[in-house]
Amino acid sequence: MKMSFKKIILSLLVVCGVGSAVWFAIHKKQAPSASLSSKYDIRLLDVARDTEFIKRQNYENWYLLHATPEFNLDFMLTKNSPYEWEPRTYGKLTTVVIFDENKPVGFINYYMRGAHEGTVFLLSVDKNARGKGFGEVLFGYAVESLKKQGAKYIKVSVREENEPAQKLYRKFGMYIETSDHGFHFYRLDV
Repeated sequence: MKMSFKKIILSLLVVCGVGSAVWFAIHKKQAPSASLSSKYDIRLLDVARDTEFIKRQNYENWYLLHATPEFNLDFMLTKNSPYEWEPRTYGKLTTVVIFDENKPVGFINYYMRGAHEGTVFLLSVDKNARGKGFGEVLFGYAVESLKKQGAKYIKVSVREENEPAQKLYRKFGMYIETSDHGFHFYRLDV
């Protein structure tokens, strides 16, 4: 049984390709499933119901959540926009709050910055509810929502010393795109 050189090469390529696909399937990092959110009580922002909780989270975690002291929290909550100085985002910010036993325990907000770029703006979980997976559920919810809106990639910024948040982002497959002035800028290609 004589095989031609082309058949041998072709056979090797097929074997290598199948082997690589199997290895990738076994070792590929899987992002946590956003379907977890179905067993959690996640609600769209209700300004009357949620403002006090979101303000408390922001004031208690200001340094980790904001780059500047000039951030206008009231503007964010009433205009659904991350910044006063960026009119193209007015009305585009989505904020959701996660509840545990009918009490708010965390929130996330996000928006489409352009046709293909999704941005997670703020993510905070109450200090008494940390370590229970609420941040993971909120982040997964935001990622799925941004993908449905057409995001091809998602970005988030985080202070270099905020290791718990970075661990969460890496768990979803995010990577540091750049770093500047004490912040890492993570990216997730979806």
